[in-house]
Amino acid sequence: MRSMSTVKNEGSKLVFVALLMLIAPLARSADWPMWKHNSGRTAVSPGALSTELHLQWVRQLPPARQAWKDKSNAMLFFDVSYEPIVAGKLMFVGSMNSDSVTAYSTETGAEKWRFYTDGPVRFAPVAYKGNVYAASDDGYLYCLNGFDGKLVWKMRGSPADRKILGNERLINIRPVRGAPVIHDDVLYFAAGIWPFMGTFIYALDPETGETIWANSGNGSRWITQQHGAPSFAGVAPQGYLALTDDRLLIPSGRSVPGAFNAKDGAFLYNQASSRSFGKDSGGYAVTAIAGKFVGRKGVYELADGKPLVSGIDGVWTPDALYAVQGDSISVYSHEVEQDGKRKNLKRIAEAGLKQEVGRAFIKAGSSLYCARNDGTVSAVNVADTNSLSVTWQGKIDGKVWTMLAADDRLFVVSEGGSIFCFGPAKRDVARHVMAQPERPLPSGKVSVATTTIMDHGTDPAGYCVVLGLGDGALVGELLARTTLKLIVVDEDPGRVARFRRRMDDEGLYGTRIAIIIADPFDSGLPPYLAHVVVAAEKLPAMDRENVAALFKILRPYGGVAVLPMKRDALTTLVDSAELQKVEITEVG
Repeated sequence: MRSMSTVKNEGSKLVFVALLMLIAPLARSADWPMWKHNSGRTAVSPGALSTELHLQWVRQLPPARQAWKDKSNAMLFFDVSYEPIVAGKLMFVGSMNSDSVTAYSTETGAEKWRFYTDGPVRFAPVAYKGNVYAASDDGYLYCLNGFDGKLVWKMRGSPADRKILGNERLINIRPVRGAPVIHDDVLYFAAGIWPFMGTFIYALDPETGETIWANSGNGSRWITQQHGAPSFAGVAPQGYLALTDDRLLIPSGRSVPGAFNAKDGAFLYNQASSRSFGKDSGGYAVTAIAGKFVGRKGVYELADGKPLVSGIDGVWTPDALYAVQGDSISVYSHEVEQDGKRKNLKRIAEAGLKQEVGRAFIKAGSSLYCARNDGTVSAVNVADTNSLSVTWQGKIDGKVWTMLAADDRLFVVSEGGSIFCFGPAKRDVARHVMAQPERPLPSGKVSVATTTIMDHGTDPAGYCVVLGLGDGALVGELLARTTLKLIVVDEDPGRVARFRRRMDDEGLYGTRIAIIIADPFDSGLPPYLAHVVVAAEKLPAMDRENVAALFKILRPYGGVAVLPMKRDALTTLVDSAELQKVEITEVG
């Protein structure tokens, strides 16, 4: 599969030139190629935006179905809404709902392409040299061609392709939740969130996907947990990896981020909690800058992980920290000063504003971009802290979740899932409204399989595994006539891609139905998953191993498999496989 940098069209100079125009901007400093712009996760871009910005388009996406909803897990609220990135004239957005990565035009908000994975995409992708890298809960890291969305390569972070139900979705037992990051031409990511099950940290060649180093022994260290009990544990990657030249920082949920040698993957240090800042000192975000790293509650020494000062919410630049407090902005140096027993960052300036601008999200050029809870977005010029001024204001519907600045545009994402684009040109606003999902209408004809499932009275909130898509008719019947959640297993990538898109457009994909590309009899599904297993098309020749595989995924005491077979043939296979507590009934 060719990457964008190697695509040629010798038969048409016009096509080749147009393609280069799309590719060339992918290296601009004005891009926003990863979460918070760079590998240090500072949310600072050198590219300044126009002083006059106008709403140009709005793209409404479905409200995010986040992994952790309990407020006690707020430090893991990494997917409350969407986290786009921008390279050139394209915006790339991962979806935790529809298990996809979609490219949109930065100029119009129109969709350019969409690629589906086998699990939720909960973190921002990374754009680099024409490719896009995305992490999925299906356990894979995907490299896609940024121009057309075609798969270049993918790598599984887990040694096994075993699946479980996690956060109400079918995922790999070791999802990729150590979000990808690229630094000095090396791609890093991490798989696995439970140290006792094994966590895997990788450095790869981003062009080929070849492993430079891997660390798979981190979860076996003897440490003291947050609740005070010692046990074998380690980092639990959930969040956005950050880098300096020689340090790889891995957010670990509730724990303080762990540090590894970026050159060879050697473990350096990790502490479950901080005595200085209390338990739950971690979070999904970490910023690395100026010999320090910044976590949820504090600032730490990068060299050894020792806590320095309590954290201050703001935007960190190579020279200073900008923190908005009420109607004023304070500027701190990176220097730590002692004030009696208390340590603080040294304040070097403070200036008042004529109005409250809320929280500072990003810095682009010499402007901070801030937002209030009512959706008011402001640009504050901080070139001269003695004469701060609000140079621009806009408004979105809802509370701001994130911002990014690229392609001379400001993109603002609401917690409700809408993306707002502000640009220098004043024009009619293009509104891309989300289609409202509707439950499919039942067809006139009902198949024997559907009738059997309905008559059996299975758990209406249970899972139904469908073997093969067939023509899609059976899947449509089950969606229309039951409330079962469907997991479809099909080996044909083209057929799966088309049906995923159809279900996505109807607002059903990722909620009522998910499809995985696999052999129906070797799909990695967990045992006791399904209330119902049903075949949508004629099965290949069945043997005792296949029957045993289907029996394994059925729930005990009531699970039903509806198969297009003769009773005598199935009875023979069940007996030869020595399956226990099986009843066979012939219908239709």
